[in-house]
Amino acid sequence: MADINLGMYEYNNYRINVSLNDIKNPYCVYLPIKENGIIINIVYINEFLIGLFLYNYYKTNIYKYKSNKDITCNLFLDWIFTLKNINYSNWKVIVLRLFKNNVLN
Repeated sequence: MADINLGMYEYNNYRINVSLNDIKNPYCVYLPIKENGIIINIVYINEFLIGLFLYNYYKTNIYKYKSNKDITCNLFLDWIFTLKNINYSNWKVIVLRLFKNNVLN
């Protein structure tokens, strides 16, 4: 599967691409800030924000033909399970917590 661009993260006037390859394990996501192809800084993104990036991608690109109110935790987890090189057990903990706290509803 080709690398999927999940969106942009803004940090101190920098726009950083967030891709699927960046978020294999939601507990250790560090995104490089580059200028002229050279890494000048690295930004840590917490697991809840990364969960929101992945969920928003899922809502707008995978589940786009159905009502958002029909998205369930299990459907989202089933989709995550299909992704390659993803730490599914860590993602499951994050997604369950986000649904439980109504962050992804």
